[in-house]
Amino acid sequence: MEQDIFSDLISFVHTTRWKYRKELTRETQLERDLSLTGDDAIEFMESFFRKFNIEFSNFEFSKYFDDEGLLINIDWFKQLIYGTPLPKRSKHKLTLGDLEKAIIDKKWNNID
Repeated sequence: MEQDIFSDLISFVHTTRWKYRKELTRETQLERDLSLTGDDAIEFMESFFRKFNIEFSNFEFSKYFDDEGLLINIDWFKQLIYGTPLPKRSKHKLTLGDLEKAIIDKKWNNID
């Protein structure tokens, strides 16, 4: 059953985003490996919650995703010009395995 759920999740990712060349696993990170940030991440997560009928009232977007790339680029530019360190990221790594767990549980449980 869990393999069917994960297969459905992979199909959802390919349909919603595109077919990735690399194998998607439970350890695949949404932001790092799928390049989901900002508005794309919002749309993806909204579609995910709706498609799999998941209760998500306690989902904290900023806990898992960065804003659109402009803010990241400004920080990078300041680091390049002024030598200021890049801000430390306190984001939690959201994986396909975490999404699979939410499908099974039918609700979002924040990752600490």
